Amino acid sequence: MNIKKIINYLVVLLVLFSFIAPATRAEEARNTIRQRVEEERENIAEKFTAQKEQFRQRIEETRKIRIRAYWGRIMGRMGIATTRLERIADRISSRLDKFQEKGVDVTNPRELLETAKTKITDAKAAVENAKNKIEEIMNSGGDAKTIFQQIKDELSKVKQAIKDAHSALVDVIVALKPGLIK
Repeated sequence: MNIKKIINYLVVLLVLFSFIAPATRAEEARNTIRQRVEEERENIAEKFTAQKEQFRQRIEETRKIRIRAYWGRIMGRMGIATTRLERIADRISSRLDKFQEKGVDVTNPRELLETAKTKITDAKAAVENAKNKIEEIMNSGGDAKTIFQQIKDELSKVKQAIKDAHSALVDVIVALKPGLIK
């Protein structure tokens, strides 16, 4: 009977293993499929982040190009403004000469005109310094937002220098008008 019991046990074990083995194979298949899906997700995520980074870099480059064009236009305008201020100073100087020939006292306006000319020279120097500084800022390699802010700060300094030169010319004209009334 022992042999019969052993055979019965073996049959029962075989039946059990026949049901268990396919279940473990199916589980293994599911795990491999899950692993493949997970790897595919990781690959897609890596590709997406790489594309996203390339897109950001392209946007950053176009921003830098636009910033360079912006400051180029503004610096051109500021250069023209300083040239215009110089011409106005020359015209005021010639007017002062004419008024002096007529006998008008132009000592105070001449002093103010000299001050204005120095401020115009300072404004021209500020424009040149700003060109150099802005070129350094553009070549520094920072991100577009900080570059733009730094350029804006430099341009505001130049703008203020031009405004100071202009107000000095206005002071000359204001000082000259009471002499004309006499």
